Amino acid sequence: MNAIRAIRALGPIDIKNVKRDPMLSWMALMPIFFGFLFRWGIPWVANQIYVWLDFNLMDYKLLVNSVFAMLIPVIFGSVIGFLLLDQRDDQTISALQVTPLALRGYFLYRISMPVILGFLGNLIMLLISGLTTLSIGELILVSISAAGLTPLYALFYASFAKNKVQGFALMKMSGLIFMPVLGAYFVPKIWQWAFAVLPPFWTLKLFWIFEMGGSLWFVYFFGGLIVQGALLWVLLKRFQFILESG
Repeated sequence: MNAIRAIRALGPIDIKNVKRDPMLSWMALMPIFFGFLFRWGIPWVANQIYVWLDFNLMDYKLLVNSVFAMLIPVIFGSVIGFLLLDQRDDQTISALQVTPLALRGYFLYRISMPVILGFLGNLIMLLISGLTTLSIGELILVSISAAGLTPLYALFYASFAKNKVQGFALMKMSGLIFMPVLGAYFVPKIWQWAFAVLPPFWTLKLFWIFEMGGSLWFVYFFGGLIVQGALLWVLLKRFQFILESG
């Protein structure tokens, strides 16, 4: 009941906020845009690089695909994060505390919707792009793992930014969390665990395991869910503290 009440109360508000902000509207359509862009653009770019530099980008296809597999959580996390900042500035969240919905229903909605959107967006983009050879079952598992990152990005922006300007700065800084994980591609397997403290590591390793035909996928799938759950709890506590103190 809390979930249904939250969707009825907050869904129309979110849709209105997205429609009135061109940037958020554009970001919401990015899974489809990127899917077709990667499907036709990457082979063309790889061919041009090979012609001019005699370098075959597709030799690093796994690394290239890894970047694409991680885009949607960042994009949708940004959309939800900016909506949270708007609603915090508009005192919408404070007003909810005196309604039957309360903060519990609000947080349930704010966590579940990014996960659902992140899962669908990631799956749609990977299917359209056609750059990966994973089965539909493997794509679903990768998309579930990636979707868990979406509310982490959203709450990261909402918990550490005071306004949208700072939110944009944090969105750029989030690359500092994501990009180092790609370094695991270039180091021996035993040293890859040094990157395990970064949440995207688990999704990337799951993706790599499937692409290379490994058998320990469940370690990275369930390990990622545990790490994401722990970080989500910490960020929720911080966001709740900010709401209650301000």
